[in-house]
Amino acid sequence: MRNHFTRLAALLALTLFAVPASAEGPWSLGANFGVGTYSNSDLNDQLEAGGAKAVKDGWEFGGTLRKGMSPKTSLELEGMMMDGKSTYESAGTTTDFHTKGIAMPVNFLYALSQNDTHDFNLLVGAGPVFNMHGTTHAEDETGSIDSETGSKTAFMAQGGFEGDYKVSNQFALSGRVLGRYAKAGDVDVNKDDPSDGTIDLDHSGFAFSLGMRMFF
Repeated sequence: MRNHFTRLAALLALTLFAVPASAEGPWSLGANFGVGTYSNSDLNDQLEAGGAKAVKDGWEFGGTLRKGMSPKTSLELEGMMMDGKSTYESAGTTTDFHTKGIAMPVNFLYALSQNDTHDFNLLVGAGPVFNMHGTTHAEDETGSIDSETGSKTAFMAQGGFEGDYKVSNQFALSGRVLGRYAKAGDVDVNKDDPSDGTIDLDHSGFAFSLGMRMFF
């Protein structure tokens, strides 16, 4: 499965870079930072049953490489770190739970509205989420204990809207609101002992981010 998604990502990247030089629209680099909400229903059921706090959201950050295909359409390769987290304290012990992944979708953007200072785009995309896994870090006055689940490459799909405010011909501020499906099923609870069972890690939900874009 991992090799399948690796080949898919490579094919999509080649599609992006194979755009003819005569195609209209500039290249651009973007950087985004925001927050995602995560379902994690299977994991959270188990955490809450044990009195711990559910992993329902987390920080996201990454970047994009985009090529204008026409006056209204663009194609971009995105790289995004997703890091869901919750913290639980009990009897002098602080425990952090994380669910993590590296999303690399290819997104298609269509301009719904354009003028000299603003763009408003429809965005749809799909691709892999690499190294989707969970970690636990428990610490008290005597020391700390770390554990980690197995990891999987998951499929993701997303869609939503992006708005750009053009500060100049070379620079814009942007914001995104996206809905997302990203789920890794049957991940080993203990990466070192598969007999401990499996769990689903699910970053399906919504993402909200702000960023900047430079055109060249």
